[in-house]
Amino acid sequence: MYLSSLTEKYKKAFCQWFGPFQARLAVVHPDTVKGILQTAEPKPGFGGYNLLLDWLGCGLLLSSGEKWKRSRRLLTHGFHFDVLQNYVKKYHETAEKLMAKFSTAAHQGNSVDVSPLASMATLEVMMNCAFSCNTDLLGQGDDHPYHDAVVTLSRHAMHRFFHPHLWFDFVFYLTPDGKENKRLLHYVHGVTESIIEKRKEQLKSNVGGQGKKLDFLDILLMARDENGVRLSDSDIRAEADTFLFRGHDTTASALAWTLYSLAKYPDHQKKVQAEVDNLLAERENKEFTWNDLHNGMPYLSAFLKESMRMHSPVPLIARTLTQELTIDGHVVPVGTKIDICIHQMNHNSVVFPDHMEFRPERFLNTDAKKTDPFSFVPFSAGPRNCIGQNFAMNELKVMLGKTVQR
Repeated sequence: MYLSSLTEKYKKAFCQWFGPFQARLAVVHPDTVKGILQTAEPKPGFGGYNLLLDWLGCGLLLSSGEKWKRSRRLLTHGFHFDVLQNYVKKYHETAEKLMAKFSTAAHQGNSVDVSPLASMATLEVMMNCAFSCNTDLLGQGDDHPYHDAVVTLSRHAMHRFFHPHLWFDFVFYLTPDGKENKRLLHYVHGVTESIIEKRKEQLKSNVGGQGKKLDFLDILLMARDENGVRLSDSDIRAEADTFLFRGHDTTASALAWTLYSLAKYPDHQKKVQAEVDNLLAERENKEFTWNDLHNGMPYLSAFLKESMRMHSPVPLIARTLTQELTIDGHVVPVGTKIDICIHQMNHNSVVFPDHMEFRPERFLNTDAKKTDPFSFVPFSAGPRNCIGQNFAMNELKVMLGKTVQR
């Protein structure tokens, strides 16, 4: 509510103090947001993204400068349409298992806590698509140790963020949470390293290589820069852990809120369902194709975007200026910490005058094409945008489509 009131008052940007020592610039309008996102400025360190460093290492999320540029170039091929098309079948397999969970609860007259199921489903998709693991997280449920570890590590990181005395590693690792964190880090890193080593052996011997489609891990292991240099073992693990975390956590949030929106807005739900039913009416397998996900379901896509506008999966991202920058006519000095408040921009009455109205049509009409592309950035924008956004959107469309089909 506090940030909302400041957004209503200042419209584009405002300064806020964190204690007596640190001022941060909050940007809440496309005019001020684009100046930051059009650069490749790094993420803030102490007390921010660095709280994930022990877990994720120096992957795409946390790296900066030349290291980030090199990694981005090497990983981009892993998200080319030719690679992503191979994952559609796996989206359906997990979606069917999620629908079975919903159906069982419905037949028994029970309610369902969507969030943990969404988390298990999206993590299963990530492991099965990126690493070809054939993991059955939804089948094992809360008993699966990897899912439990990832959820606990995420909770610890969020707890640290809101308790500044825990920003110091030497303090945090003396606490019970810190000791548990260390144990879980050893476990999840061991899982990742085991998967990587097994794949290395398969690539050397070409076991299972005949007819196998390349996945994200294959591309990581085979990537070379312009000098023919591979990613180091630590870099590969960092990118793998980053992809698993970022690819499941925010997607799970988007899925849970979208299912909530389906229930809350039945009139729009009927429109989504009619579109899906019409599309699949004459198909025996009742599955979406690659073309469906990109061209065949405009209303479903608009519904999904509107849900992400109302309930931002990533409400805020941050940057630190390494060079002086002019934003909306004001000079911002080097070293300034900037908060790009995505949720506040999505509910800025100047950007979206009817921001509290759930209206998917805003992403369908011709006016949508005339709006500033930086007014809606659920996956960030510019050079440091989310490299896996097409993967996430395709997955969400399948999950949403299979839900209304039932």
